[in-house]
Amino acid sequence: MQWKASLDTRSVNDEAARDRIRHQSLRSTYPIYFHVRRTAEIRQQFGIVRDVDLVDPFLREYLLWFLTAIAGKTRQLDTLFIARQWNSPGSEGVSYTEAAGDWLGRMLAPTWSSDFTKFLDVTAGALAARDGLSPDAARRWVLDSYRMLAAPPLLEDVVKERTASVSRRLFAAPSRRRRSRCAQAAVASIERFLRGAARGRPPAQ
Repeated sequence: MQWKASLDTRSVNDEAARDRIRHQSLRSTYPIYFHVRRTAEIRQQFGIVRDVDLVDPFLREYLLWFLTAIAGKTRQLDTLFIARQWNSPGSEGVSYTEAAGDWLGRMLAPTWSSDFTKFLDVTAGALAARDGLSPDAARRWVLDSYRMLAAPPLLEDVVKERTASVSRRLFAAPSRRRRSRCAQAAVASIERFLRGAARGRPPAQ
């Protein structure tokens, strides 16, 4: 059993919902849904998560994360207010990871496309209503924000694959410029994967 700790006490007080989403996607240090919020909002958001009924527990968590950011500003208190277990034996997250695998494995699960489509529909709809965006603009913003959030851990899992040549190109590259090009190519490949998953079809080989 491990314990999560965070020294990040910053509140999320951006004016626009889309900026709060982007703030969290770039930061991603601690779940925003543990911040101080109104009880009625928390109940409403958990009700949405329950009704959407995603199979992937981690995507379920991100749904709550995005809905919280969309709903309004949050605040963190500069004091100890929660003790949270991480990877505790028998937890849903551990059980699902053992069955489906890492980030890449979960995205190859049969239920992923359906889950991600529902995640995208719900969060984009909420963002469009809150910020007055068009459905297409809200969908693009959510998708881009999720890609920012998912790309780093997904890249770590991809380079672990024995057939991946990305890691060798990255670390054996003789120059910073070449390393940068290799990293950009790796991220672009992952982003194509995410776009394909969002459309419910596998990425091109």
